[in-house]
Amino acid sequence: MSTPIIVLIAITLFLSFILPFVLRRIYYQKLFLNLEQKKIDELNLLLDSILCKLLFRPFNREFLRLNGYLINDDSKHIDQQFHLLINEMQLNQKQSLSVLNKAFNYYLSKKDRKHTREVLDELKKNQISKNELKNKEMLYDIIVEKKATYVNEILKMIEEQLKSSANLSNGAIKYRISVLQYLLGLQYSYLHDTKNTDRYFNLALEELKGTAFEKEIQSIISEI
Repeated sequence: MSTPIIVLIAITLFLSFILPFVLRRIYYQKLFLNLEQKKIDELNLLLDSILCKLLFRPFNREFLRLNGYLINDDSKHIDQQFHLLINEMQLNQKQSLSVLNKAFNYYLSKKDRKHTREVLDELKKNQISKNELKNKEMLYDIIVEKKATYVNEILKMIEEQLKSSANLSNGAIKYRISVLQYLLGLQYSYLHDTKNTDRYFNLALEELKGTAFEKEIQSIISEI
């Protein structure tokens, strides 16, 4: 093989594989730095640049843009971005579930009945497992609809988690138990059972201090 052909192959490989890989890494660093520093305007300018559009697929760019709006709690643009991703873009099942789960958690945290219900209906179409759907329906009923019909079920779930003493050394398990205790506290508050409301909220706070749950728990406890 002649030298010019070898050089041509080397240049082709560089332009086709190495250069895009290097540029993609550089842009990733710039994008995530803007995200980390909450510079959302700069992030959007970068995402809309021609080179960024060439390097990254539309879903990756719009999902990152969504995360920027979420960091800034920009409700107007968050709604628009979820609408774009859920209703206007062609996503595979993995991408769709990723967006829908993020949308469910966001609208649930805002106690937004309309949007949370819509996302749940979309999740049903995406054939999530019966157990996952059941858990999401339970969260919706307790947090948004303020139902107190899951007390016995959650007590049983906590009991199952506590059966093995090994679970108690697992941070993720302890956090899960605390969230269940928070859900119990909410339901008891709906039932005006101040004793159990106070009991389970204080148990929950042992692991949930410094999280988004703490402010709401403290607010409810202060009104007891």
